[in-house]
Amino acid sequence: MYLSFDDGPDPEATPAVLDTLAEQGCAATFFLVAERAERAPGLVSRILDAGHAIGNHSLDHRWNVYFRGPRAMLCWIDEAERRLQDLSGRETVGFRSPAGVRTPALHWALQKLDIPLVHWDVRSFDRAFAWTESRARRGLAGARPGSIVLLHDTHAPPHLDGFLRTLGLFLAAARRRGFRFAPLDRSLVQQALR
Repeated sequence: MYLSFDDGPDPEATPAVLDTLAEQGCAATFFLVAERAERAPGLVSRILDAGHAIGNHSLDHRWNVYFRGPRAMLCWIDEAERRLQDLSGRETVGFRSPAGVRTPALHWALQKLDIPLVHWDVRSFDRAFAWTESRARRGLAGARPGSIVLLHDTHAPPHLDGFLRTLGLFLAAARRRGFRFAPLDRSLVQQALR
């Protein structure tokens, strides 16, 4: 199973998520917003030093690019990729569009840049609703070997403790079902797309 966290890095929540993953001995993939990553280069290093992978979650997580045409889309993705590579010293595992939006311009730009699109098949809606144990169990019931789980590492302090508690329960329950956790890598993602 592949855990993935979107929208970070967040100076408050990301370290707590990293601590929980370390306690559980789990690796994950963090889909980072390039402008946020540039404001927290130490967190990018910490993510990588802990054995996690990073993905491209856009330059700025704004929506207006979807209305500006294919060339604007290409520049938006490419600029984020270059900035994340500058911070990390390596290519990302691929691109995940904000909110999972897919358009012809997005697919065209990714093809031109030779960057795979990485989405998910297990979604918790943890940014919209509190991620509870019962909701985590429902998500786990739909998981299969190779599932990519969408979570977020940008929870506000009032919700962070509950999210972390549920994350620990989810990881333990997944292990009991025989799952293990690994970070994504670009070659794996490209193979899956063939």
